[in-house]
Amino acid sequence: MGFFKTLFTGKEDTPEEKAQEKQRNDFDMFKYDGIQALRMRQTDFAIACFNHALDIHDDAETRQNLVNAYMSNDDIDNAIDQLEHLVGLLPDNPAFAISLAELQYQHEQYEEAQQTCNEAIEHFDTLAQPHHIMAKIHHAHHRRTRQPHRSRGRSDDSHQQAG
Repeated sequence: MGFFKTLFTGKEDTPEEKAQEKQRNDFDMFKYDGIQALRMRQTDFAIACFNHALDIHDDAETRQNLVNAYMSNDDIDNAIDQLEHLVGLLPDNPAFAISLAELQYQHEQYEEAQQTCNEAIEHFDTLAQPHHIMAKIHHAHHRRTRQPHRSRGRSDDSHQQAG
C-alpha cells in the first residue's frame, strides 16, 4: 500500500502507519491460519493462532472461533471463559449469552447457568431459549433432590410371604 500511497499522494507512510499496517496483517494471518487449522482439526495450533490474533486485536469472530476450538478439545472451562468475555464484549448479542447458559447447563453449573439466563431474560425478554434452559435447570435440580419413592402395592416382604 505504501507504493500506491506514495504514487498518488506523494507522501510516504509514517513509521506509525507502517506499524499499524503490520499489526493488521499479522492479525489477519493468525486469524485465518487459525480458521484453516480448525477446519483441518488441528485444534492446538488453531488455539495458539487465535490467542495470538486476540493479543493483537480483540475481535468477536476470532473469540467465537476460539470457543469452538476449545470445545473441540473438550476444554470446557476455557470455552466458558471466552463466552463470558464475548457476553461482556457484545452484550446486545443474545446468541453468546444463550450459548454460555447452555454450556454451563450441560456441565452441571446450574447456578451459573441460571444467572446467565436471568440476565438474558432481563435484556431479551421475548426470547424463548433462556426460559427453556431455565426449565431444564429446574428439571435437573428436581431430579437431583427428589428422593426415590417406594412402589405402591405389595412390598418385597409381603411378596415373599405370598409365594
